[in-house]
Amino acid sequence: MSLYGAMYTGVSGLSAQSRALGVISENIANVNTVGYKASRSQFSTLVTGSGSQADLTTNGVRARADSLIRHQGQLQGTGNATDLGISGDGFFIVSTQASGGQGIGETLFTRAGAFTVDADQNLVNGSGHYLMGWALDANGQFVNAAGNPFSPDRTSTADLRVLNLGDLSYGAEPTSSIGLQSNLPATARTGESYQTSTHLYDAVGSAHQVRFDWLKIDDFVLGGELDPAASPMTITHQVSDSLGQSHDLSFTYAAAGANSWTLTASTPDGTVSNGSMNLTFDPATGQLTSPAEAELTVSWSNGATDSTSRIDLSGLAEVAGGTGPSAALRADTSTWKLGVSTANPGDTILGGGSSYVSFNGDGTLQGPGTLDLAIDWDDSVTAAANAAVTVSLGTPGKADGVSSFGQSYATGPIRQDGAAYGAFTGVSIDNEGTVNALFDNGRSRPVFKIPVARFANPDGLVERTGNAYQPSPASGGFFLNESGVGGAGEVTSNALEASTVDLAAEFTNMITTQRAYSANATIITTADEMLQELSQIKR
Repeated sequence: MSLYGAMYTGVSGLSAQSRALGVISENIANVNTVGYKASRSQFSTLVTGSGSQADLTTNGVRARADSLIRHQGQLQGTGNATDLGISGDGFFIVSTQASGGQGIGETLFTRAGAFTVDADQNLVNGSGHYLMGWALDANGQFVNAAGNPFSPDRTSTADLRVLNLGDLSYGAEPTSSIGLQSNLPATARTGESYQTSTHLYDAVGSAHQVRFDWLKIDDFVLGGELDPAASPMTITHQVSDSLGQSHDLSFTYAAAGANSWTLTASTPDGTVSNGSMNLTFDPATGQLTSPAEAELTVSWSNGATDSTSRIDLSGLAEVAGGTGPSAALRADTSTWKLGVSTANPGDTILGGGSSYVSFNGDGTLQGPGTLDLAIDWDDSVTAAANAAVTVSLGTPGKADGVSSFGQSYATGPIRQDGAAYGAFTGVSIDNEGTVNALFDNGRSRPVFKIPVARFANPDGLVERTGNAYQPSPASGGFFLNESGVGGAGEVTSNALEASTVDLAAEFTNMITTQRAYSANATIITTADEMLQELSQIKR
């Protein structure tokens, strides 16, 4: 290599180190840029010659900046729901322009997830890029611009829409189902009662208070064979009141004509209401035809709470020469009467306002599992149509709803649907990339799904202004995955990805680059001095 070649090698070294310093300065300048990916300088030799090994001559060095786009930056919490980071591989899809909920500009890819809501209610980051995603219906299914369900193309951005949070509200939703969670004390005495209440919503979103009253009752089973020739017949059973005191409750059967009897309940210790009833029997079979069931109430003279008794009459029959009547409390069962009422006396419970609920000896629900309510709302309060509400008490044989254990009454959260009209208050974004709109009635609804774009070679992407990238032949095409699916990174809300720049490393690189630059400058000055010596030989 000649002296002139040495000088040109030094010049190439100066140029390469200048480029390296430019990469370092760019990294340092973007140390606080959200989602910025640091670059590094790669040096390679320059070789000239005719091609034979003897003629090959090194002629300096060149530098190239390589972007380390695939490197993960640290996620830092922010407390802002629309600040988004990706933990793992992938990019957010953004558009440089938006109109009418559509991206009308160039589609780019970024890790800069500091999104805020602009004047048009679009989610946009600090570079003015609009976040894009798939639209969802209320059930979380993908829908197109017309609102129809569809399956999005994962290799195209044509199905994506700009995340626009305008015109969101939660329409009134009538209550159609309620799930009760309560424990009624297994040690409760007849006459003990407990209450719980909730609000039901009608079709226009007006709230109505509804109360559920639980009353512990005696559950009698009356049976046996009634012989007309033996009329009247009396059978007595002992019951306890709410004070724990025992009383005799008698049932007297008196024949009242062909296939007809009168049943009268009485006690010496109080007054029985609804204690007299007429029984009719089938003349051919002797089986009871009506009523199959009755209810009576006893007001005790000792000041105890009134006792209510359910009377099961289905086991009675009229038989000449019969064995006589029997009476017993239902074995291995505790029974409560559930009453439903509304706070507004103008509301009318058309059906399901009263039901007997029984529990097995192990405290689990015996039945029924559901109660069907029909309510006519007060027309002076609301113009809403009548309501049909299913009240779930649990699964018979299980304790997953209403149960009867221990000595204490407890009520859990009431599960129910229905809601008043709700105004939009904000969003939450889960790790699946689902954007849920939040409303002031406490409800939420999915509105968008944020996809994650993956490339075969992310380091091959071309950088664009605004910390964004566009595909290139080196990066390959993209594929849109849902968050955390198919190797895609997981979307994290309330967090931003920090720059991958390491300041300590950059300052170290700056020192070595400065030394290398000085050394290459020394090559040039040394070659210049040698040329001067050469030119002075002639003198």
